[in-house]
Amino acid sequence: MQGNRTALRAVEILGVLSDNPDGLTLKEIVSALGIPKTSAYDILKALAYKQMVDEINDGAIRFKIGLRTF
Repeated sequence: MQGNRTALRAVEILGVLSDNPDGLTLKEIVSALGIPKTSAYDILKALAYKQMVDEINDGAIRFKIGLRTF
């Protein structure tokens, strides 16, 4: 499929997070999707900035779907 790789990865990240309502760590996201850690981190930070994902620090930083995504 043609498309912007970063945009496609962002959609994949949102998809895996939507399947895990308790959230996932960066390591879990990278493992589930097989994408580079640095790419996943940059995408997650951009999504968090736009309030599409929430970043929760409860001992381990986890990411989950943000209210704006709904």
